[in-house]
Amino acid sequence: MTVLCSIVPSPHGLSTQIVNILNYSRRATADAVNKLMEVRLQHAKAQAQLAVAVERVERMRERLVRERMAKQKAVLKSVREILRQSDVRVKLHDIEVAAR
Repeated sequence: MTVLCSIVPSPHGLSTQIVNILNYSRRATADAVNKLMEVRLQHAKAQAQLAVAVERVERMRERLVRERMAKQKAVLKSVREILRQSDVRVKLHDIEVAAR
């Protein structure tokens, strides 16, 4: 009879096992939820950092484009001035030649 009792689990032992399994399942689910929340938080931080980096790059690109355009305008202005001076010299030379 004692052998039979050891083979058949008592209701108290079975309920303890069920409670242990349910607790394990609850803890595993809670751990998975916590890990998921951490991953989502890390993902959100990474997205925010990426957005800031992209905006920074765009601002830098726009600044560099504006600087390049300003340099090109300055060069064109200088070239126009040189061409004007050259035109004036040519006209003065023509006037000198015509005056002789």
